[in-house]
Amino acid sequence: MPPKFEIFSDRIEITSAGTLPEGLSVAESFDGVSIPRNRELMRVYRDL
Repeated sequence: MPPKFEIFSDRIEITSAGTLPEGLSVAESFDGVSIPRNRELMRVYRDL
């Protein structure tokens, strides 16, 4: 399932269904550790 992009007057919401990438814990994700899972989302964030 591709990510869903919603554009509002005050924000952009990006929803990507699925679980955390293998090898990444919830605690690590809250600490800012990132493992790219979706290359298209990665490209969008880089371009922003």
